[in-house]
Amino acid sequence: MSRALSRRALFAIVASVAALAAVPARASAAPAASAPPGPKATVVYPHLELPGGAWAQVYSDGMAEVHAARGAAVKIEQLPMASVDGTDAAGAALQLPAKGDVIADLARGPATPYAGDQVLVVYKSGATPALKSMQAQLGVDQARPMFSATAVI
Repeated sequence: MSRALSRRALFAIVASVAALAAVPARASAAPAASAPPGPKATVVYPHLELPGGAWAQVYSDGMAEVHAARGAAVKIEQLPMASVDGTDAAGAALQLPAKGDVIADLARGPATPYAGDQVLVVYKSGATPALKSMQAQLGVDQARPMFSATAVI
């Protein structure tokens, strides 16, 4: 992906999010109760050696800072978590996989979640005129709805 296209794609995402923020939210019948803060993640592996000289700092919530072998390049990865009792039940306590599995997952690198040179933006219906104008200004060459107009959320 060229640098100019990357910047344009990043700008498109930021502009779309800004447009969504400008759309007023529907008032709810009752104010939402604030959830208590969850437990703070702790460092499980402060300096986990990876193949090729890279290393990672791994946290209890599955986040990992992967540091390149040379230089200051750092990328953030989310590790798959496993339930403590081996089930996939909702609400089950989660834990990191075994150390060897963590190393293998981080050495493999993250999966590519989207096709290259494409930006996916999901927006609320009703903002269409402003959105079409913004897309034209950004040079969007293709747009298509992902959900039917009759879908109720």
